[in-house]
Amino acid sequence: MPWHPGSMIGACSMLNWIVAMPKHIPHGSAESVADLLPEAWTAMHAPAPPAMVAGDRCVYYCRYSSEGQRETSIDRQIEGCETYARLNGMTPVASGHLFVDRGKSGFYLEGRDDLAALRLLAREGGKGFDKLVCEHLDRLSRNVAHVLQIYQELKALGIEIHVTSGGVGPVDDVHAVFYGFIGMEQRERMLRLMSQGAWRSALRGRHLGGIPYGYRCGADVGELVVVPQEAAVVARIYRLFDSGVDATRIARLLNSEDVPSPSGKAQWTRTVIIGTAGSGSGILRNPKYVGVYIYGKRKRVRRLDNISKIVQMRPSTNWVYGAKPEWGIVDRGLWLRVLCRLKRMNDEKGVRKPREKASGKSTLLFHGRYRCVCGASVAASFKRATATRSLRCYAESEGGRCDRSRSVSSTFVECEVLREIRDTLLTSADLSTYAREYEAQLRRIEEEVAREMKKRLRRIVKIDDWLEKSIDRSINKGGTDEDLERARARKTAERADHRLALASLPNVASMPRAEPVDFVSLRSEMDELIRRLPMVATNEADLLLVQTLRDLVEKVVIDQPEGEAGYTLEITFAPSALATRNNRIPLAGLDPVTVRRVCPPPKTRRANLVEIDASLLAKAQRKEHSLTNADWRILTDVIGHWPFDDGRLIMDAALFYLRNDRGLRSLPPPFSDPLVESRVRRFVKNGYWRLAYDALVEADSQTIRGLDTSRFATMERTAWSCRAAAV
Repeated sequence: MPWHPGSMIGACSMLNWIVAMPKHIPHGSAESVADLLPEAWTAMHAPAPPAMVAGDRCVYYCRYSSEGQRETSIDRQIEGCETYARLNGMTPVASGHLFVDRGKSGFYLEGRDDLAALRLLAREGGKGFDKLVCEHLDRLSRNVAHVLQIYQELKALGIEIHVTSGGVGPVDDVHAVFYGFIGMEQRERMLRLMSQGAWRSALRGRHLGGIPYGYRCGADVGELVVVPQEAAVVARIYRLFDSGVDATRIARLLNSEDVPSPSGKAQWTRTVIIGTAGSGSGILRNPKYVGVYIYGKRKRVRRLDNISKIVQMRPSTNWVYGAKPEWGIVDRGLWLRVLCRLKRMNDEKGVRKPREKASGKSTLLFHGRYRCVCGASVAASFKRATATRSLRCYAESEGGRCDRSRSVSSTFVECEVLREIRDTLLTSADLSTYAREYEAQLRRIEEEVAREMKKRLRRIVKIDDWLEKSIDRSINKGGTDEDLERARARKTAERADHRLALASLPNVASMPRAEPVDFVSLRSEMDELIRRLPMVATNEADLLLVQTLRDLVEKVVIDQPEGEAGYTLEITFAPSALATRNNRIPLAGLDPVTVRRVCPPPKTRRANLVEIDASLLAKAQRKEHSLTNADWRILTDVIGHWPFDDGRLIMDAALFYLRNDRGLRSLPPPFSDPLVESRVRRFVKNGYWRLAYDALVEADSQTIRGLDTSRFATMERTAWSCRAAAV
């Protein structure tokens, strides 16, 4: 029956009618193509017949994401694909039929190397495969657009997709759309459920995410337990940073001591310690160390390339807070002081500061404080292979814009600055007076803050009680709704003012504490430091001492006029740094002090020779490194035939010489007599020293423990050579 537009015909009848239609042959044309075109043209343009293969070639694709799935799911998928291929007469491609993406999200195509390799193999035509077998379409993608893209791509290449689960089998257009949508909806539902579960766990106070350094997993889910060894490292990092030590120096110190890093493999770095303000990372920014739990602070967002992710901060109103006192490692006051320093560093981010390079030769004590009299900075470079730096005006060395062309040794300048601190600043009584007055003022502030806080908190409680009962009170009094709203608005505004005032009160816990200044110990530290110059700050005590000096000295101006042998230093001190040397937060009240020191011309001898000589003299007077009475009783018979009666003095001189880095001619009294030097040499060359040393070793004497006798080796070898030649 012919069809016309007005006919009421069903879809199936319409489909059958279309199939039964005769082939269309243009009017006036022949009955076959052969009558119209030659056979050669038809053969040349006809498609090539499909290649004959033994069975259907197939490949398997498997994937699992990182969201709660495991490697065992891959084994299950492979087993299902193999069973399906065997039952349906498929032959796996011999050159490689298994494509697996492990730990890859199904929502994105980027970063899935095996899926990309599979699609590349499909484009190779006869060398590729005919059928793709997978457990479900969501293994290919959980994005419906990507499922359709892969399906249309493989369909155009003549490749079928077969699904092993659910009895789906070969995939057609309807399957691709329907199951692609189902996979995408399942992903969104799983993500939503996981997110809700995580937020509920956070509200219960459970820890989520990676285990921070200093903790380990407890017996219960979401429980953290403090690890004492790692907690000690965390507390040490906080103390050093609070003392003013840079995070880079802290990292170098921990690496030099072979302290394991949080990752266990890589070394400590500045980023691990200080982190970044944008992401809130780093040990110094983690509130867990003070017993505060925060969840939902950060979220990960994929970049435009859909491969890498970036960390973004959520608004603080979306965070979940919780108090966990059992997690606390550092004191709250210390944590707040560290936080204040991090904020100051963030505020000063645009201010360029001189960079201190790592050096194993020596540490420049007053790095970044040196200036030339012309106002330019000072360049510090090492003198050949020595540990001493040469200080020279940067403006003169670069462009000749300064008339101070000479350089001066950093060791001599550091010695003079330390002597000025020892002799001038540490003899002033102003520091002790200031520390006492500051502590008294701090106690008054604490009392005022406590009174103000108590008064405002009491008022807030009364306002809350009034607001809670305001509706009932208004009904009982017969007031209008407008009057009630105005009264509630006034009370709410008053409560907000009280809360704002509470937030603006000074945080007494984070205020620096002034300490009594121990002038004797500080002067002793200055003497010891002068003797060690040039020194390398390698341990915690050295780092703290160097930071104290840098906080104390604000500027050192060097003036070395042409034609004059000496030079002048103009040193600006911040005395309050000594009163707060344990927290490094500057205090107000003591103005900077500027002193002028005229220095003699540097000599070729050691800059700290005066302090070294004084230290050696004190050691000799205290009879350090000398024989005890018990030792001398042992040696009386051993060296009894020594021709002189000063055997004990000579033995003490030999021990003092070996224990200190000085020559025999430079020993302090009572060993400074030239006769003592000659007799020590004779004592060694004639073998008395070796006899005495062996006797003390046999007696296990404390006097010679750890003694390095290599400085006498040359004298002993010379003596033996002379005896051998005489024989």
